Amino acid sequence: MSLTDLTDKIFSEIVESAKEKYRRENWRGTFDQFLAKLAENPERYLRTSYKYIYDAIVHFGKEEIKDCGETLPHYHVFDDPFGNGRKKIFGQHRLLESLVDEIRSSAEEEGPERIILLHGPPGTAKTSIMYLISKAMEFYSRTEEGELLRFKWKISNRPIDPGRQSKIGFQTESGEDGEKSSSKKKKSPKKSGVEMVCSLNDNPIFLIPAEQREEFLRKIIGDRDITVPKKILEGEICYNCRQIYNALLDKYHGDLEKVFQHIVVERFFIEDNQGFILIEPGTMEDPFHMQFKVLSEKIARFLPGVVVQPLGGRWAASNRGLIHFSDIFKPNTGHYQLLSASEEHRVTINGISVNVDTLIGGTCNIEDYESLKKNPLSGGLRDRIRRFGVNYVLNFKDEEKIYLRDLSGVKKKHIAPHSVSLAALWAVLTRLDKPIEEGLPENIALSEKAKQLLLGVNPMQKAEIYAGKERHEFEYFGEDEVKLIDDNFRKALKYTEGLLEQAYNYAEG
Repeated sequence: MSLTDLTDKIFSEIVESAKEKYRRENWRGTFDQFLAKLAENPERYLRTSYKYIYDAIVHFGKEEIKDCGETLPHYHVFDDPFGNGRKKIFGQHRLLESLVDEIRSSAEEEGPERIILLHGPPGTAKTSIMYLISKAMEFYSRTEEGELLRFKWKISNRPIDPGRQSKIGFQTESGEDGEKSSSKKKKSPKKSGVEMVCSLNDNPIFLIPAEQREEFLRKIIGDRDITVPKKILEGEICYNCRQIYNALLDKYHGDLEKVFQHIVVERFFIEDNQGFILIEPGTMEDPFHMQFKVLSEKIARFLPGVVVQPLGGRWAASNRGLIHFSDIFKPNTGHYQLLSASEEHRVTINGISVNVDTLIGGTCNIEDYESLKKNPLSGGLRDRIRRFGVNYVLNFKDEEKIYLRDLSGVKKKHIAPHSVSLAALWAVLTRLDKPIEEGLPENIALSEKAKQLLLGVNPMQKAEIYAGKERHEFEYFGEDEVKLIDDNFRKALKYTEGLLEQAYNYAEG
């Protein structure tokens, strides 16, 4: 093979690969093609936002690690595989285990969906945790397993030929509106029409009437062990889609199959302002009203009486994904909207109530949460919150890794040997409290000698244990003391953490 032939072959493979990637990532089909996908893999296309986010986290894998005498899961997504570890989370294994388990619990409908609140002092990676979850969703949505589908309306004044239409969908293999193209190309008048993507990126399954949906899905699922989420069974299409749906149903005298001919199902991806929204203090809503005004005028030409309302903004864009409120309890966040979205899964957009399926995440400092507790009107909102305290790192080895990562860009400055490790150790020592006897759990058996040693450890001894040192590595324990330090001792020590180690100066009341 000549060099020219080889380069042509390689280039052809690149071209074909790009075509296949584009075809896979830009799938569009008819409603009956969507139903075929649904029948083949119901779990993939019947996921709530919580289930999707949980699957996205698990997609990147996990492993088991040992920390203070306990075996804990370590989710690789929090190693920041998206940015070469620039936002990797260190030393928060217990927090992340609880956080992911809360998402899993809500995904499996073991309890109510709650607002997930990460609170703690500055510099404890609260925002980075939310960021990495959003990146997991973004990357996962481009995989085959993470495929997300939405629908759009395609409306024109061309007549539909009942004898030439596809089974349910809008387009046949060779033409549009159910009309097959002839073998001879003919000049035809310029097509006119309008397309409108569902403002909330709703699941196409919502187009099946709710009163018939459960039975329909039961028949599709058959004897497979699949539980359909309540949100999927009870969800409704948005206000604008309902108007178009009803207008077409009236136009075709109740023929639902003809209504579905105006549906195109397409793939979409999680990205900033689509499936993930970050709301920071002072963030203003995007001016989306004008685009809806133009769209409404176009649709009214084909369906008189249909007035498309401006259903946009933060809640619409975050549907089927995640909305992150930074400094969630700052003024103007909209506490009533938060309560309604978390409790009833509904919000009001421009005076219109719509369903939303969104994981609501928030980050704040300790003082802001304390202020919320003092508000007599905040009880309902606090009942819908699942709090996660993001504490300071207490393992000086992890603290050192953070410093080394942040210093990796420093090229022209000399850093003295051991200065980074000493700074990390010093920082951790300033965060340690004397063990609290009341925190000792009854289910962990300790000898009297071990108990006395635990309650009397000094900061250096405690730092050694938290760093995961093995018995032969201890420098600040005597030979007899080392023999008392086993997994039970390490676990019990974690239960006796003081408030300083937990990064707040108040007790939950």
